[in-house]
Amino acid sequence: MKDGAGPVIIEDTDDSAEPKERLSSGRQYLKPWWEPILKMQFDDPEQETPFWLPTNNAVLNTPFPGIQVKAYSLKDRSQIGVFVSGPRRANVMMIQKYLRRERDSLLRTLPKGTEVNAGSCEIAIAEFDMESDDEKREWIMKTLNAFANVLRPRLRKWYQESLRPGATSAKT
Repeated sequence: MKDGAGPVIIEDTDDSAEPKERLSSGRQYLKPWWEPILKMQFDDPEQETPFWLPTNNAVLNTPFPGIQVKAYSLKDRSQIGVFVSGPRRANVMMIQKYLRRERDSLLRTLPKGTEVNAGSCEIAIAEFDMESDDEKREWIMKTLNAFANVLRPRLRKWYQESLRPGATSAKT
């Protein structure tokens, strides 16, 4: 889950298309699995519904530009999860100092089993014991909602702090 790419779900053996075309068109059949999640409602009325990526992730945008919450489900396996990511590692590293400062509070308020690693800027939770698709989708929706409830206000605050004159970088 490092570097925000998320897990690769299906290996595509069709060599006739360009790699990017294979990625999006070759996995499009996975999107219907996500439809209930893509239509979910959040407790926070400001939270937009998730969108789907061909890497087989449902993605939530957050109030901190470049920071996203992603959900994944491995095809034909029981592993599912939710994690904080971004399109560029540098974006995610911007929240490092805030994770260090609020790690204990995050661990108390995010779902049980969530790991928060300030050093690598990772916030993630995974589940391995669900077999039915409905059970997996229910867990993902519940977990995405919990992540949005806990992280949205913090990410909004952290972003505002990062804009203040004299704000230090995440490397301090």
